[in-house]
Amino acid sequence: MEKEMLIQLWMAEGFLQPFSETHLEMEDIGDKYFNALSSYSLFHDLKRDSYESIIAGKMHDLVHDLAQFVSKSQTLVLEDGNKRNIFADIRHLNVISKKGMATTKLGDAAKKLHTLFSQVDVFHSMSTNLRKVRALSFCGANIDVLPSFLGKMKHLRFLDVSETKIKELPKFITKLY
Repeated sequence: MEKEMLIQLWMAEGFLQPFSETHLEMEDIGDKYFNALSSYSLFHDLKRDSYESIIAGKMHDLVHDLAQFVSKSQTLVLEDGNKRNIFADIRHLNVISKKGMATTKLGDAAKKLHTLFSQVDVFHSMSTNLRKVRALSFCGANIDVLPSFLGKMKHLRFLDVSETKIKELPKFITKLY
């Protein structure tokens, strides 16, 4: 995963805390966190730029397995053909679809979601229930417009609409945090 994107997600979720008596930007604090985790070998296969700065890395397999175990009641990856119900306590949802359609009703899960990654348009099944979402990614999704209710999302700190059909961002984007 790219280091900058991970830091942005950490910021959106509120995971970064300023060091005492420093005036560092949150991105710089996230950079320090990432470098510290890398120095403890929690990230591997690090990619570096021409200045030898880390730009990407992978979570070590053991750390990944531990993270999945700890967060299994709050995290769900929903793929095509997956018939699993979405429980109301899910906080982090990744919807993966090769067919271009959502495979389940997502409305109940939307109320408590903090993170939503989706490759499909799930707006019709979630409507305005996405009030607590802090990170929203539709990278590569087949969408061409963002619904207006996104402008009322007080907690939204990260929005990724790269590689979509969206040609122009709506004006309400400027009202987001």
